[in-house]
Amino acid sequence: MWHLFAVYVIVLIVVPHFTIGCEYVILTEPNGYISSPNYPFEYEDYADCRWLIQAPEHYRIIVYFMGNFTTQTGFDRLTFYDGATTTSTVMLDWSGHEYFYPWITSKTNRMLIQFTSLRGQSESGFKLRYYTEKKQECGGYLFFPSGTISSPGFPADPNYYDNNVDCVWDIEAPVNQTIILQFSNFRTEPGRDTVTVIDPALSNPIVMIHSGRTIPPITISQGNKLTVRFQSDAYMHDMPGFIAQYSMVDQFLEN
Repeated sequence: MWHLFAVYVIVLIVVPHFTIGCEYVILTEPNGYISSPNYPFEYEDYADCRWLIQAPEHYRIIVYFMGNFTTQTGFDRLTFYDGATTTSTVMLDWSGHEYFYPWITSKTNRMLIQFTSLRGQSESGFKLRYYTEKKQECGGYLFFPSGTISSPGFPADPNYYDNNVDCVWDIEAPVNQTIILQFSNFRTEPGRDTVTVIDPALSNPIVMIHSGRTIPPITISQGNKLTVRFQSDAYMHDMPGFIAQYSMVDQFLEN
């Protein structure tokens, strides 16, 4: 007598799971530490960790690396957003092994940090330290007959300007006057942190883009307006910045 047997095949589908415990953390303390799971040992597969750092209004957030950054190249990523969501501006997106570490500075009072990993060869990950501080004020509209322009913090102690600075000074003199701009001290990170002088009266308005350790030449505007813009990048430096003096003179006196 034959017996019929029903054979059932069970197919096991493995669905990637995500680790918990660092899924979403809100940090409101003025300083603290952030690290990949299990640091300095290997982190888990399928991690999706998010840390939202929140500072008071008119404050910014600064983050720097402590130790090495090692993740699986192309698969495990650490991303910094200048804002509270993943649609905010990306300030840094790293994967692999890095040995030159920038300081990441937000322009807003919130920073989202996201770490994701897939299945594969895990690494030790990373450790970060963050702190918050009140933003340095810079830039503005200048209409007094004479004055000074300087990078944020110059020449205070410590006299180092911030990362991710974008300062714009608009100088406007009365009609029939010109502006003389003269730098007396200038030291910025060469090729990275720049001062741009713009004269809107010229057909090519960019007078110069300057960085490094040499003092720029004197600028005399063609019209009654002049714009100075200072921009620094995210990388750490040991430069004090610059200071310049401006004055407004009648056009026939400039010679």
